[in-house]
Formats: sequence, C-alpha cells, structure tokens
Amino acid sequence: MSTHGTAVPLPRLTGPRSPFALGLAAAVLAGAFALSACAPAAQPAGEPATAAEPSADAGEGGAAGTQPAGEEESVLVAESEAVLAWQDRWYDNFCSSAVVAMGDENCIGIAMEGVALAQEAPARIDADVPAGDLGEQLRTAATEAASAGDAFVAASCETMSSECVAEADDLTDAMRMYGDVVAEVVAAS
Repeated sequence: MSTHGTAVPLPRLTGPRSPFALGLAAAVLAGAFALSACAPAAQPAGEPATAAEPSADAGEGGAAGTQPAGEEESVLVAESEAVLAWQDRWYDNFCSSAVVAMGDENCIGIAMEGVALAQEAPARIDADVPAGDLGEQLRTAATEAASAGDAFVAASCETMSSECVAEADDLTDAMRMYGDVVAEVVAAS
C-alpha cells in the first residue's frame, strides 16, 4: 500500500486575490451601492443647488416646497436644498468618520463645509421658523447641528483628524436630522 503525499492548498490570507481582500472589496462595493441607492441624485460638483421649477399646472401656491414663478425662494427651501447638496457630496465621496480619521483632505474639506452650514443654521432660519411643535423641532435640530459643528472645530478635526471619529459621526448625524426636519417643514408649508 503506497501513500502519495497529496498537498492540500491552503487559502492565501494576504494579497490582492485573497478571500479576505475579495470579501472586503465586495462589502465596500455593496455598501457603496446601498448608499447610492438611498441617496438622492447627485449634482455635479461646483454647481449650486437650485429650486425645483413649479409646473405650469401648479395651483396658486404651487406644489409643496415650490413657489409661483417670480417669487423669491424661501429660506427654508434653500436651506433644505443646501443640506441635501452637502449630504450628496459627503456620501458621493464615500466620506465617513473613519475616512476623516485617516486624514482624507477631500472629506475633511466637505466636513468643514458642513460645519459652516451647521454653525450658521440657527441664525439663517430664525425668521422663517413656523410656530408650534414642528417649529420647535426645527430650532432644536438647527441648534444641535450648530453644536456638532462647534465640537468638530473645537477638537481641531480639520488638522488633527485622527482623533475625530466621534465628532465626525455627530456632525453627520446632526446634519441628517436637521435636513430631515427642514424637509418636513417645507413639505408641511
């Protein structure tokens, strides 16, 4: 009885074609696909957000979130579009707190744009906040966004990004909440 030495190939754990690397790449692509499927359509970089044009069939008040032709865009509509445009840039560039912590200059720059938007939000919307519970939710969301922006700057996240995972997560969450409340107020008006 003869036994032949049969070599059993072991999986490679490192390298570009390792199961780990391929699995990680698949997970990243699946995550990117999921984010892009959930995110609104992106605007080309450098183009400002513009209001939706009301259709000719729209009634006197136009559709929710739009205004009749010739009238100035409301502050809250502009605010909603600005927050959505920021979120589009953040997610389209695959930014996250982990990427900020690695010092990615592009994502840190986008985060700083969000900080500027957040810090000025309470003053910008002050005159257009509606009365009632929805107005209070809007004021609270704007204040929380401003606080998250202040915390990002206070932690020097634009220069010492490796320590800023919590601050970047808080900024992202606060901007998402603020954008949701602004959009709800616009839809209700």
